[in-house]
Amino acid sequence: MRTPTNVFCIALAATDSTKIINDILYFVVVLITEIPGADWKRIFISLYPVTHYVFHTTMMAAALLTVAIAIERYVEVCHPYKSRSVCTITLAASTSICILFFSILMSIPYACKYTVSDNEINGTMIDLDLTVTKLWVKGPFAISFTWVHYVLRSLLPLVLLIVFSARIIYALRSHRLGNSKKRITVCILAVIAVFVMCNFPDTIMSTILNTGYYEASYLVRGFREITDFFLLLQTTTNIVIYCTLNRSFMKTAKVLIQKWNCCNRRVSFDDKHKEQIPLRRYTVDSLLS
Repeated sequence: MRTPTNVFCIALAATDSTKIINDILYFVVVLITEIPGADWKRIFISLYPVTHYVFHTTMMAAALLTVAIAIERYVEVCHPYKSRSVCTITLAASTSICILFFSILMSIPYACKYTVSDNEINGTMIDLDLTVTKLWVKGPFAISFTWVHYVLRSLLPLVLLIVFSARIIYALRSHRLGNSKKRITVCILAVIAVFVMCNFPDTIMSTILNTGYYEASYLVRGFREITDFFLLLQTTTNIVIYCTLNRSFMKTAKVLIQKWNCCNRRVSFDDKHKEQIPLRRYTVDSLLS
């Protein structure tokens, strides 16, 4: 069953899955760097700026998609007559695509935060290390961009989600909804609650300390590990919530996967068929001659 809520949920699930893969890749590389006898630090230094950028991009997209889901569910529950014209699948798909591109563009400065530098050891050996670029040295750009980014990624979504969830809960108490709508609404409220609880520590750490992970002290890194664990817990919990509380999401996901497999099979079949046609013509011509 294709609905605007399922479109947003599929986009959010894809974003969460990308973040989980990015975190697992980063964890594996950090774990491998502890193995002696290989130049794993070079791999870590080249990979860290990419994972740092993907992390902020997926977090921005997940926050804005969660707000979009909350607004869609608010219109569906509190204004059911307007929802038929406002909450459409086309609008949900276009909104999800716009949020994705906005998150990619908004997080580009994080891709320029670190640069590789050469450090001489005893005048003979050269060691590679990451340093913060001049653009990100504490100044007006670093401070203003960090605040704008975290206001859009954390503070504003937290406020909007709390307001819309309160309105949705009030509407659930005063209106009677069908079982399917009520189940989907409870699913979205659970996603909102997990987002608020898991993002609040990271919001405080990021806005107050205004530091990354690599250049921070070991104490700050310890707190960062805790806040990053909550963010990873949020993404994994969201997927569990979709699969358990939203049955139509699972049906829509299965249909999309089946269509994707059918398209791949058709493309592979067409390629094989095109390759076989010239061979058949060649054999027929040779027989006639």
